[in-house]
Amino acid sequence: MKAKSFIVCLCLVALSCGLKAQQDSLVIPVRGIDIVMVKVEGGTYQRGCTPRNEKDTVCRKCIQGENSVTISPFYIAKLEVTEKLYSTIVHKKSHFVEGYYYPDATDSWPAMDITWYEAQDFIDSLNRLTGMRFRLPTEAEWEYAARGGIHQDKFKYAGSDNLSEVSYIFTATISNKKSEVWCNPENVGERKPNSLGLYNMTGNAAEWCSDWYSDTYYQTQTAFNNPTGPKEGTKKSYRGGGPELVVGNMMDIRFRRGVDPTRVHNRIGIRLAMDAEPVKH
Repeated sequence: MKAKSFIVCLCLVALSCGLKAQQDSLVIPVRGIDIVMVKVEGGTYQRGCTPRNEKDTVCRKCIQGENSVTISPFYIAKLEVTEKLYSTIVHKKSHFVEGYYYPDATDSWPAMDITWYEAQDFIDSLNRLTGMRFRLPTEAEWEYAARGGIHQDKFKYAGSDNLSEVSYIFTATISNKKSEVWCNPENVGERKPNSLGLYNMTGNAAEWCSDWYSDTYYQTQTAFNNPTGPKEGTKKSYRGGGPELVVGNMMDIRFRRGVDPTRVHNRIGIRLAMDAEPVKH
């Protein structure tokens, strides 16, 4: 009865807000562009690893610390924020489009090379326009969703063990060096999704999270409940790998990184999140 009551309540809220309620998702129209938010049921996942020795290159410092992490229900976007949506809201192109020449780039590519603060400005503008409460996902929410939520996919990447199924990769020889594997951006939603129906959690653009970053944050305790990262720091977390050289396990969904939130680099973009109660403010 509780589950049925929640679904009825969710539909009533969605209708009162002018949203389109679909099973396990919300479709939020914004100036002719639909933002599809996928419901992620709450649950607990196991993260991290213990290094075999000091030279273990798979269980790197940023992943170390084995923990159980409990996550409450939330919504996360089916797709990364596109160049079209980004420029529609902030009335300018992303730094990636302005700074690089890609003749095959389209408005359906992810908006990239956005600082963390620019991502916040975009979300603030989107919230003022829609009356919604969009936000960035926490690192823990991001990894839980990339793993398939309650489905707990066992893949190395989000949706597959084969990187080319979930991300556009190519081999190139640069400056007469040995051949290297690179990821490249493409239209969002064109590769295999994970079991939640989320696209490009691996590859395409890397994605900002809300947390301050610390290599050792997850080494402080064995269990976490809706962790939000350190209280302060100098770097913000981002996840998912982006259009860059594929080295080691950097595309692994467990891999964690942080960067100066004021810097424009590393092909970082945005995936929207939202609390489980989609109420306008």
